Amino acid sequence: MLNTGCTHCQTPFERDLSKPLALSQPYVDRYVIHLNHKYSTMADIPSRVVLPLLTTVRESPEVIQSTLGIIEGADHPTHDNEQMVVRFYPEGILARGTVEAISLYLKSESDINSLQVEEISKPLVMVCGHAARDARCGTIAPLLVEELTAVAKLQGLDFDVGYITHVGGHIYAGNLIIFKRGQLPTWYGRVDPHHIQGIIQESVLGNNIIDELYRGR
Repeated sequence: MLNTGCTHCQTPFERDLSKPLALSQPYVDRYVIHLNHKYSTMADIPSRVVLPLLTTVRESPEVIQSTLGIIEGADHPTHDNEQMVVRFYPEGILARGTVEAISLYLKSESDINSLQVEEISKPLVMVCGHAARDARCGTIAPLLVEELTAVAKLQGLDFDVGYITHVGGHIYAGNLIIFKRGQLPTWYGRVDPHHIQGIIQESVLGNNIIDELYRGR
């Protein structure tokens, strides 16, 4: 195992192990990660965020999880109240369009041709770092993201890494979700830095599940 400097960092809080991880992931049909929001760091994001697609999410016949995301090393798209830049999973696409156009697409009232779309070939690993919702996530997330980016750099691996807002289950911090095009995301919980190299090898580069960390799909 590589030692990046944080590989063996200890969890900076005492974990609550009273609830099992298995099947703790909330049921979700589709994920929407909003990228061109007005926050540049996770520390800037308040506990409660009113998302532009909130009404759409509530009205949709699908179960949609809509979150804010910050991807490491990527240019942060310019904030615009009318235009959105989002990632859709499991479609694995980056879409640009008006709030109305994206809402219509999510409600199946228009097709993808109403949006500017790019296919996403690289895996995306997101860690819940929403400190204003729970300090545990805000504390462990930077350690996990640091280890993910360090290992990727040292091994010359090509996948995206970032932070995501509240996804459910702060008791399971660190929460880590692996998004891949055409697949339901893999949720892991109670992840520590020393788990990261195994997660990359088994679940980011491969398609294997690590049972001891698995929350569901």
